[in-house]
Amino acid sequence: MRLTPFLLSMLLLSTCLAEQQSTLLFHDGFEHGLGGWDEAVDCSLSAAESYSGNYSARLGFRRFSVQYLMRRVGAEEQPTGSFVFEFHVKLVRSSMEAVTLAALVFPTGPVAVAVSKDGRVSLGFGLFEPPVYGGLKLKRGVWVKVQLHIDYEGERVELYLDDEKALETGLRGRTLPLQEIWIGTIWLGGAGGYGMVMEAYYDDVALGGEELLNPKPPINLIAAAAASAIIGMEFMPLPPS
Repeated sequence: MRLTPFLLSMLLLSTCLAEQQSTLLFHDGFEHGLGGWDEAVDCSLSAAESYSGNYSARLGFRRFSVQYLMRRVGAEEQPTGSFVFEFHVKLVRSSMEAVTLAALVFPTGPVAVAVSKDGRVSLGFGLFEPPVYGGLKLKRGVWVKVQLHIDYEGERVELYLDDEKALETGLRGRTLPLQEIWIGTIWLGGAGGYGMVMEAYYDDVALGGEELLNPKPPINLIAAAAASAIIGMEFMPLPPS
């Protein structure tokens, strides 16, 4: 069978897609609602904002002092070593205090991503433990990619904003299995003086291997490149069979 330009480009596209998806243990872009989460408090599906696709999860104050989504991590989604937790967030409004954005819960305690009232990102390891602050600020009103790298080999935790390292600190004995994923308001008060997320949007929440730290082109750009290859190759003369 001769590999035509079309078959070659489709092979390229399928290979790229497989590489992007091979390390994912869990992903939710909220295109099918909030059914993939075990608990949802003051959270709704939004078609007004999205990082990709048509929908995002909107967290906002309506009835309760905390606004969050929580998901228990199943056995088939468990990382077996170092891993990356990734989400995209658009923080619109919050109370005047610092606020948590997301957290991972382990048997030995949580690791929470937070932002101070002046915008500095931080990591928290307990409600009554002082947070560890980084040097980068999270911009409000725009979509930001946040990545939490749990590095068991290096015994460290790294936090990235839009592929730029914001801070690094010790792992503090956080051991597998990973029990729960939280996004939104996790704590109130405490050593970090945490407050409420008044309005925020979340999209493309993912759990996967360390390959997530290496930026890859969006799938729509890969498809466009494949289409361009088809067009270009169709006008190339094929050698005689």
